[in-house]
Amino acid sequence: MTLHLSAVIAGSSRYLGDACTIHQFRHTDFAGSMSPVVLVDHFVMTGPTFEPHTHAGVSAATLLLEDSTGVMQSLDGIRNDREIRAGDLQWTQAGRGIVHAQRPAGEATLHGLQIFIDHPAHLKSLPPSTSLLRAADMPVIQNPSGKVRVVAGSYGGLDSPLCTPEPLLILDGWLRPGATTLLPMPPGWNAWFYAVQGDLGVRARHRSKGAPPD
Repeated sequence: MTLHLSAVIAGSSRYLGDACTIHQFRHTDFAGSMSPVVLVDHFVMTGPTFEPHTHAGVSAATLLLEDSTGVMQSLDGIRNDREIRAGDLQWTQAGRGIVHAQRPAGEATLHGLQIFIDHPAHLKSLPPSTSLLRAADMPVIQNPSGKVRVVAGSYGGLDSPLCTPEPLLILDGWLRPGATTLLPMPPGWNAWFYAVQGDLGVRARHRSKGAPPD
């Protein structure tokens, strides 16, 4: 198995109106190595920004980070009206098309990531659907190195209860200064790492099946 690391990509920052800043990463910045993720927005929102708009053929995963304050209201065209709180994940599988809006419910500072995942053709024509995973229902690994929340997929012997259209791993957490952690990757997968705060170093190595970790 051949391993490749991309260059470090800074992304681009912009304002959306007066109430939201976004730091954005596009799949075109990574020459395909971000797939199936096509776009990530790191946002800080204090007022209405993501007003009614349409998605089709992708899933939009909205993860509110744990330092968010207040509540995000999520509305859509299939009659969902949900409150997303700090640490929660809202998964919107657009399928053949959905209209939705996400905005602060009253006074709030919403800090999070919106991750857009592409799907193969047979999933693009399905009816739209959504699911909400509460922070309290996410498996957590905490040890001297730091803390990891298993938002989607399986890691460290723990399985997220979130059902995704295709196998996917989303982890959220922090490491203490100087700490390291190991992230096994299935063959053929891509990985995208993002340091919300601080610095992050990444090394890649191939390990034969059954060999002990370094």
